[in-house]
Amino acid sequence: MGGMSMGQLFFSFKGRINRQPFWLAIILMILLSAVLNGIIYSVVNYSDAPVVSAVVSLLFVYPALAVYAKRCHGSASPAGGCSC
Repeated sequence: MGGMSMGQLFFSFKGRINRQPFWLAIILMILLSAVLNGIIYSVVNYSDAPVVSAVVSLLFVYPALAVYAKRCHGSASPAGGCSC
């Protein structure tokens, strides 16, 4: 992903990425979230699964914000008006 490690991509707000790494990162997070939620619903008690699933989903907020921030930095739009 352009010389950027996975750790930098998902946990740093510095840097720029173009469309391809942006969409690959988003798709990876969606797939990972779906797999984790599937595992949660098969392992955890059905009444507790939504709570555990919400906590797991919250774990993806920071990486998603980091990826979006890098995409906004890489786009030609001004910082205040990012459209990915």
